[in-house]
Amino acid sequence: MRGAFYVANGSGINRLWVRGTRHVLNLHDNDSDAEVPRAIKQFWKGRPFESRLWGDFYVCARARYIPGHMQRVRILRTRRTMIARR
Repeated sequence: MRGAFYVANGSGINRLWVRGTRHVLNLHDNDSDAEVPRAIKQFWKGRPFESRLWGDFYVCARARYIPGHMQRVRILRTRRTMIARR
């Protein structure tokens, strides 16, 4: 899916917005560094509250989809990413 990964305040701070929709996915907070793609690790090292990581994200659902709620996912890999200021 194409979208933007960003860090926000509140519950589920690592979020992934699905481009062209209002749907927001939530990266599980307990994911170990070994499970997170390199592009996201590099994004976290910079200024994550001031920018977004745009790209193609390959995700796997960790919870069932419920309309109106953030769905927990695991990001398997990324492709064609770029960091842009908000």
